[in-house]
Amino acid sequence: MEKITMPIHTIGESNWIEKLTAFLENYDVGVLGLDAFDNDFNLSKTVVDYYTYFGGIDSSDFMYNLYRPEQFIQLSQSTWSFVKEHFTDQEPEPFIVFAESPGNDPVCFNKDDFSAWLFSHDPLKKAKVFEDFNQYLQYEIIELQKLMGDVEFANAGEELEYHKKYLGGKDIDYHFREMKFL
Repeated sequence: MEKITMPIHTIGESNWIEKLTAFLENYDVGVLGLDAFDNDFNLSKTVVDYYTYFGGIDSSDFMYNLYRPEQFIQLSQSTWSFVKEHFTDQEPEPFIVFAESPGNDPVCFNKDDFSAWLFSHDPLKKAKVFEDFNQYLQYEIIELQKLMGDVEFANAGEELEYHKKYLGGKDIDYHFREMKFL
C-alpha cells in the first residue's frame, strides 16, 4: 500500500478549509461552497461547516451521491419502498438521508449521535457504517486517491485492516461497508 494522504483529520481543525481545498484542487475537484444552507434538521456543526465550504461540489469522483441540504429527508418520509415494507415504523424514525450508496441505498445520519448508517435493499439490512461525518469524509478522501491510482491496497484484507485501524468505531459493520461502498 502506498502512503495515504489525509489532508485533514477533523472538520474544524486549524486551516482545514485551506488544506482540504488544496488537496481537492490537486485532484481537479472543483471546490464550491453553498451560499445558503437551507435545512429543516438540527445538524452537527461538523456537517454544517462542511456544507458551507464544500457543499456545492459536483463531482463524479468525490462525494458523488451526497445530497444538497434542501434534499435531506427523514428516512421514514422517503420513497424507498423496501424501508416501509421490511422495517418497523420506528426503525427509520431517527434517521435523516444525506446521501446514497453506489447501489443507490439511503445513507443516513442518526439524529441522536450523527453516526452514518446504511439501509440496504440487497441484502435487506441496516447497519452503522461510519462513526460520524468526519469519518465519511476521510473515507471519500481515500477513495478519491484509489480512483486516481495514488493508493492501492495489496488485497482486501489489507484494506479492511486499514479501515479498522484508521476508520474504526464502536459497532461499525466493516464488511457491510466494504460490500456496499467499494
